[in-house]
Amino acid sequence: MKNIRKIWSASMILSGICTLIVSTARLFDIELSKTAKRVLGAAMLVNMPVMVYTSVKVSEK
Repeated sequence: MKNIRKIWSASMILSGICTLIVSTARLFDIELSKTAKRVLGAAMLVNMPVMVYTSVKVSEK
């Protein structure tokens, strides 16, 4: 159970960081490069199923 909580925490932090970067860039009209957009998008796409799976596991207990 401890390992699931660590993975859940890491996925929440990663999601927050990606969201913060994109939101800050839009707020200040900063154009992110295509590479940065794709890296952040890929990180979010990989992160979402992990976050959903670990959230379900954490909520079962």
